[in-house]
Amino acid sequence: MFYVHHTGISRTQYFREAHPAMEKTKLTVNLTDDAMAALRALADQRGVTLGQALGQAIASEKFLADEVNKGGKVLIEKPDQTIREVVLR
Repeated sequence: MFYVHHTGISRTQYFREAHPAMEKTKLTVNLTDDAMAALRALADQRGVTLGQALGQAIASEKFLADEVNKGGKVLIEKPDQTIREVVLR
């Protein structure tokens, strides 16, 4: 699970705190086969529904975009301890 190290909160908690009064809305989307396979894989890995996986992905993207917009960087440390920057489009 994705956690914010300096505050110790999960991405879902971050999103809920940023948007406490949000209600659920039904949405129909058209996804490519690759995007659907990725969403199914995320849902299976996390043991959640497709809708929950999509909501978590959106919350993660929002969090990362907010941090980058504030001048932060998204870094990935690989098992060999090399660090790479993730560039958001």
